[in-house]
Amino acid sequence: MDESSSSHTPQTVFDVFISFRGEDTRNTFVGHLYEALCKWGIRTFMDDMELLIRDNLSEELVKAIEESRILIVVLSENYASSKWCLRELVKIIGCVAETTRRVLPVFYHVDPSDVPHQSGNFKKSFDEHEEEAQKFIGEQKENYLEEVYAEVDSIKRITNLILDMLHHLKLVPSDTLKNLVDMQCRFFSMANLIDSESNEACFVGIVGMGGIGKTTIAQVFYNKFELEFDYSCFLRISTSNLVLLQYQLLRLVLKEDIKVQDEDQGADMIKIFLRGCKVLIVLDGVTTKRQLEKLAGSPDWFGPKSIVLITTRNREIFCQPNYKNKIQEYNVKLLSDEGALELFCKHAFRDGHPDENFMHLTWEIVQKVKGHPLALIKIGSSLYGRSIDIWELQLKKNFYDVLVQEDLFSVILRTSFEELDADCQNLLLDLACFFNGERVERVIEILESFDYGPTDIKLRLLVDRCLTDISHGRIQMHFLILCMSQAIAQGKLGTQRGIQTRIWLHEKIGLEYIQGIVDLGEEEELALEAESFRYMTALRILEIDNVKLYGDVQFLSNQLRLLNWSGYPSEYLPSSFQSQYLFKLHLRDSDVLQLWEGKKKFVNLKEIDVSGSKFLVETPDFSNVPNLRRLILRNCERLRYIHPSINILDRLVLLDLENCTSTSMSPALPSNPPLMKKVADLAEEAARKEYRQMSHLWPSKPAASNENLVGMEDQLGKVYKLLNLGRKDVVLFLGIFGMSGIGKTGIAKVVYYRIADEFESSCFLHISKQSNLISLQHQLLSQLLPKEDFQIWDKDCGVEMIKNYVRGRKILIVLDGVDEENQIKKLVGLAGSPDWFGPGSRVIITIGDREVLLRQPTYGDKMVEYNVALLDDASALRLFCNHAFKSDHPDDNFKDFCGEIVRKLEGLPLALRVIGSFLYNKDFATWEETLTRLNKVEQDFLDTILQRS
Repeated sequence: MDESSSSHTPQTVFDVFISFRGEDTRNTFVGHLYEALCKWGIRTFMDDMELLIRDNLSEELVKAIEESRILIVVLSENYASSKWCLRELVKIIGCVAETTRRVLPVFYHVDPSDVPHQSGNFKKSFDEHEEEAQKFIGEQKENYLEEVYAEVDSIKRITNLILDMLHHLKLVPSDTLKNLVDMQCRFFSMANLIDSESNEACFVGIVGMGGIGKTTIAQVFYNKFELEFDYSCFLRISTSNLVLLQYQLLRLVLKEDIKVQDEDQGADMIKIFLRGCKVLIVLDGVTTKRQLEKLAGSPDWFGPKSIVLITTRNREIFCQPNYKNKIQEYNVKLLSDEGALELFCKHAFRDGHPDENFMHLTWEIVQKVKGHPLALIKIGSSLYGRSIDIWELQLKKNFYDVLVQEDLFSVILRTSFEELDADCQNLLLDLACFFNGERVERVIEILESFDYGPTDIKLRLLVDRCLTDISHGRIQMHFLILCMSQAIAQGKLGTQRGIQTRIWLHEKIGLEYIQGIVDLGEEEELALEAESFRYMTALRILEIDNVKLYGDVQFLSNQLRLLNWSGYPSEYLPSSFQSQYLFKLHLRDSDVLQLWEGKKKFVNLKEIDVSGSKFLVETPDFSNVPNLRRLILRNCERLRYIHPSINILDRLVLLDLENCTSTSMSPALPSNPPLMKKVADLAEEAARKEYRQMSHLWPSKPAASNENLVGMEDQLGKVYKLLNLGRKDVVLFLGIFGMSGIGKTGIAKVVYYRIADEFESSCFLHISKQSNLISLQHQLLSQLLPKEDFQIWDKDCGVEMIKNYVRGRKILIVLDGVDEENQIKKLVGLAGSPDWFGPGSRVIITIGDREVLLRQPTYGDKMVEYNVALLDDASALRLFCNHAFKSDHPDDNFKDFCGEIVRKLEGLPLALRVIGSFLYNKDFATWEETLTRLNKVEQDFLDTILQRS
């Protein structure tokens, strides 16, 4: 050839050698063909330098021809005018004559009839050169032209033909695993499920979400082992027509045209023809049990050592008697961080490593996409060659739109979503819009009222179909599924374009379709016209707290299941509101005077929380609220009257009256022991909420607190000593543990106030049992970075953002009320992560269960502990009197009562404060009744409030 170059070292054995005229095709057809072959791991020699010595081919070029398994000759218009091309052709002819090598001629802008008949430009060239070459090309044309010429410009067609030739030569591309990112690990994990020693047919189900790489894994296995079987078939399930699929399978396996009349006959034919044969069958994209039943109904359909691979998004298809304990399931995992980075860079930079200028942006994108191969490829390709400004714009402003583009949706979610019934579709959208990251028990409790059928079963179905997952007891959706499901709810994807059914962004849309409104805490107020609720007749979920409302609320949908409106601005609920489905009513810090007048029927209502409602003066009639279990009235300072119907609520287990200083005890409150059993936990959570509401008002470096913790001065001194603030070269973690209500939060709060000025940045984070990890990460960063605007896409993204901020800085963090190991991991790092923080940093963790701390062994000497002690008798009496009499000493008339009550509360600070506050300004009869109740439920009460939180 006139210009050739080796892309590989001459010692390499090549799969393909390309002979071509450079000036005709190098930068067009041949260049693209070379890239396509290399992408498939086919080792290709494309010569591009002058490798002729005088009139002879160089030794390197000769060796490349001799060591190549398939020889492609690209016959362009001027091919025959090059003596170098014809010398190559002569050598190719000699190799084919002496070996079993194959030749594939490709006619590029040349009429194939010109070659054997020496017409056109070929006539002149062949007159001057080799007759033998002309004859050879003509013969090869007869062998291969009919397969190739119909799609002469199709790179895909030629690539597939090359792959087919390699298989028939029993030569599988050896570099395939190396060229596919993370494939070696995935391939061998799947292959290890196959028992090579067993004589039985083996079924392997390859399961995972769309675009995760199921087909690629099956393809690699098929290409590698196809020739070890009597028959093989790779069948893509591209139609729901089972008869057609059975026909395709039989034709691919038997290479015969066989007629199939119906599904049952097709199944019988597969059994008859393949029983006793060692077969390799890949069923790619199975969606239903019936497809599997009729294509590979049982392992006994096939001979010994047969292998059937089934790729699917739906593991439900394996739940059949014929496959019980006979299908090995391989769940395809997302790419590792390293693999995801490499794959993204291959498409964004055409290299396995990121450009240094784009390093931070690259890593941020990879973290958001969470190891999903197809998304990494699509997004990487879309950013190839773009400026850093475009990258930043896509990431900061348009990343959501990049993720929900139509082609990604079609591969990843469309089919799975459309195969769900209407209830499961709605359940998926509700999970994506309202409940991702929430505890499963809470989600099931809420959704049981949505008429979806058994919610736990439906949820299991979504898990089986790879549409969501459950991790550590919480709903966890992959970021892509999450975004695409939200886009469906917004009317941006799917069949209901333009119809938005759920709001969690601040948009105006068709109100009659709205099923849910959730405010995620954006800084911008959500502005609503009160009248607009009149048209939201389908509304089922309403959770808002940052709302500017125009007008008075005159209507709420009677389809509501969950009403959570902090700061509800009206004096009453609408008179027409009486939802039979409502099970949770939260109107914290509202303007209500009374929830409703007269009797209203809320048969499924289980929880009412109107805490902090400063104008509430009386509770409503509860006669028709038979299932009420929790009534939270704390901090309703003007509440004077509790309706006597509360006495008939036999399911009521929680009644919180903390700081209800005006409440009358007539009629008497129910003497229901379970109510008292919840006092400590309830009040502790109340205190946390108060602190949580105040926390955003705290300055970044708060002033020292003057709060006096009665009887705890010595304990504070011990905590300061453990913090060892004089050691500015180390990072220390302090775990404060003890029973519920013992004062862990109070100690941590005082310490925080007094030492926060010594740190660059500080955060006091309260964790409730309902806390969402992403929300907690957002709160933590909001306190550490009060002036920054940021968005956390998922908890792993939050981890990276926290780590990036605190690294190298002297930070003070208090995590108050930790009850899960995962909260520590996702907020201040995995065990051993003090290296996140700069020298002198301190992390204080208040916790009820010391075992959670003990499961952090690699903190080593960087973790110290303090066990909070109960108050002594004198301190307990003083604390109780501070709340019951606003004095350090008891009133003489109540001295005996004080002594009895304090002894029964056994020095537990929270119980002393709660009951003391309740008795403030109460009459003698109330004190006597309280002591009587404490005596009646003493053991249950103390067992509960003294237990670990």
